Amino acid sequence: AIWIGSDQQSNHTIIVEKSLFEHIADYIGDQYQSHGIYITSDRLVYRYNYHLGGAQSGAAVRMARNVKNGCEIYYNVITGGDSYSSWGVYNANGSEHLVYNNVFYNLSRGVIQDSGPNGNGYGITVKNNIFYLKSIDHKLFDVGSNSGTFISEYNVFVVEAGRAPTFFWDNLPVNGLANWISS
Repeated sequence: AIWIGSDQQSNHTIIVEKSLFEHIADYIGDQYQSHGIYITSDRLVYRYNYHLGGAQSGAAVRMARNVKNGCEIYYNVITGGDSYSSWGVYNANGSEHLVYNNVFYNLSRGVIQDSGPNGNGYGITVKNNIFYLKSIDHKLFDVGSNSGTFISEYNVFVVEAGRAPTFFWDNLPVNGLANWISS
């Protein structure tokens, strides 16, 4: 795992590309945090990477605290491995983030936008991605009700079990794409 940043925003752009993240499990304090990239400041460009989920819960990319607006996550393959609590992208801070042209496979959460007590994420655009879930218990999107702008366009959703995909809005399940669009 890579932890990037400080308690202050900076004007740097961090580029992570053409990397393999595999079987990540780190202790931070008294808990597992198996995030591939945990960025707390700066602006992130995460591209052309392969992320195989860790043994514990965590995101391939987590944007937290003072991360700069406008992070870009594109052309990645992000898989959940054997972990039940593996996430694709977790936006806990900032806005104007772009998540596009990625493959999300077998994750418990595809994209999370947290505007609740644990986050301050207020704007993300998710487009042209493929979300493939092996279980109906997994959620494609998990979005807080105060999340500001959450744009989802031209994504492909596949659930292996043949059931309607599940999304979450303000901790409540929204079953099926038609219901998600109307919520």
